Parts: sequence; C-alpha cells; structure tokens
Amino acid sequence: MYLTYCNLIFDRMDINVQKRELYTELIKIRNSGYKIGLHPLGFYRIFITARDAISPGLMLHAWLDKDQARQSVELDIHSHTFDMLSRVITGELSNELYDLIPSSTGDYKFFSVDNNGISSVRIVSNEYVNAKFISSQKVLADEYYGFPSGIFHCTVINKYPTITLMEKSNISGGMAVGLMSAKHSADEIGVYNPPEINQNFVWDRILSFVGN
Repeated sequence: MYLTYCNLIFDRMDINVQKRELYTELIKIRNSGYKIGLHPLGFYRIFITARDAISPGLMLHAWLDKDQARQSVELDIHSHTFDMLSRVITGELSNELYDLIPSSTGDYKFFSVDNNGISSVRIVSNEYVNAKFISSQKVLADEYYGFPSGIFHCTVINKYPTITLMEKSNISGGMAVGLMSAKHSADEIGVYNPPEINQNFVWDRILSFVGN
C-alpha cells in the first residue's frame, strides 16, 4: 500500500532538498514576516512551496513537545483529499493505517473538514464507525512514507521533536474526513481556536533542529 516516490521536482525545491538548503529557505521565509500556524491535528505548519492548506506543494510540519495543543482528545485518525509523501527531517514517527467498520454502536463518529485554505471547520455527522488497525510503519530521520488520498491513517510521534517535510499532490477537492470519539466534547468540533504562538520561540526551535 505504501508508495515509492523519487525525483519530485518543484519550482524552487523538491522533497529531497539538503537540510542546509532547507534551513536557508526557512530563514528567508522567517525574514519575510511569515507567521507559523498550529494545525488542529497538533503540529506547527510552515508553507514552503504550497500557497495554503488546499494547494499542492511542500510544507513543513513540526511536533516539538508532547503536550502540544490540538483539537482532538483521542487519536487523530483521518484521511486526505490528496496524495501524500512525507520525509522525516529529524525525530521518529509511526504511520498507522486503519480500516473503518460501520457500526451503530461504534466508538467513533465521522467528521468532515470544510477548509478554505486559511481556516477550517469540523462538522460532525451521525454516522458511527469502529476503526480496525491494519499496520504500522516506523519512520526514522531521513526516511520517507507516503500513500494516496482516501486512506485512513494516524501519525504517532515516537520522539520529540519530530519535524517532517510533506508534499501534497493530485488534490481531489471536496472535504477531508476524520474520526472523533462518539463521546466527543464541544471543543472538538467547529472552528479550532489555537492558543497564541510565541513566534520567535517556535521559529528558533525549528531552525535549531533543522540546522543541526
């Protein structure tokens, strides 16, 4: 099920970029006044060649601390509306794959994500489902993992910090779909209002890890 990719070329950079070149690019982005965002799934995000959240291209994801804020309380099992390839720059993660089993007494409910590229809204459904674990792939620094759109997965961070460079391609449109606990709280749906980010502190940490 995992895909093998190579020589993915972009106008300015590809996913195989040397770390020193990635570091230089991040410095340029920071100096432009760019503000790092916090994704509802719990990682800091920097758009590199992607224009926004619904555009193809490269973006950097960073999980710096175990207690990093996120919208969900439990595991973030979700699918994408694009093909994904990700390279671990530093740290270690596991990519878990799941099958979904409809059940009127399921542990989860579906939610869809209405995303305009800048902000997103979670809309919960009344469909119940169980998630059946299929497999887990451990991914170390300088290794890659990827899969096509529509696959349900969960990213589990094994070491902090973990930073990845992700490429989105073949965007299909429509809404992404995820799972949340059937006993979810009100804060887990609707618009996510993340805590304020200390931009200088987070930028300094990301650059220090990428630059090593």
